[in-house]
Amino acid sequence: MRNAAMGFVLAAQGLRLISWTRRSLDSVTRYPRRMLSRLMRGLKAGDILLLHNGSSATDPDEQLMMLEVLPSLL
Repeated sequence: MRNAAMGFVLAAQGLRLISWTRRSLDSVTRYPRRMLSRLMRGLKAGDILLLHNGSSATDPDEQLMMLEVLPSLL
């Protein structure tokens, strides 16, 4: 979770924010193939992927999409 104050707090501590570079949108889509396609398109070394494992990231059969997508992604 980010907010407007985070930059100031991190800077005061000599830190910087490291965040994801690619979103799966797994809480928006319910189709694993679409999620995988989105992640794979333009994927490069060093990318940080945002994936969820909660109930909002399930396919139409209520299965965790991450479990279906990860083998092909890896």
